[in-house]
Amino acid sequence: MASSYLDALAGNLRQLEMPGSANVMKSNGGMSSLGVAKEQPIHMIESGPVGGVVGACAIGAEVGEPNLITLDIGGTTAMPSLIEGAEVKVTTEYRIERDGRLPGYPVKIPVVDIVEIGAGRGSIAWIDELGTLRVGPQSAGAVPGPACYEKGGRAPRP
Repeated sequence: MASSYLDALAGNLRQLEMPGSANVMKSNGGMSSLGVAKEQPIHMIESGPVGGVVGACAIGAEVGEPNLITLDIGGTTAMPSLIEGAEVKVTTEYRIERDGRLPGYPVKIPVVDIVEIGAGRGSIAWIDELGTLRVGPQSAGAVPGPACYEKGGRAPRP
């Protein structure tokens, strides 16, 4: 899937006659070529939120603020990260789908130290078959719908 996406991206950039070469953000805050990213897509696993952390660090350097807390809030997950002394911290102890009950799946590659909290802007809270309150992974998406804006309905639109 990543390979197909990157091939399409490269094709679109060629059609637009974009100069230079394209690079892909890696989860450790670095970059790789499209070719390397196609061969090792695991290195892009958290590249979106990591891009925000790296960008915040650069802005912090510009304004003279070396200590920052970043927060990326998506559809189902909020991801904070800490920047201390203008340093983006990297770990190899990152786990996906970790929560209070599950240990998650270890990803033994360098990843900027971000924490996943299952509480994004579109997360849907629900009660499971055991009567336990759960949040996500169901999401209302970026446009939660009429219920949250008191425009009728009882649930967010899917």
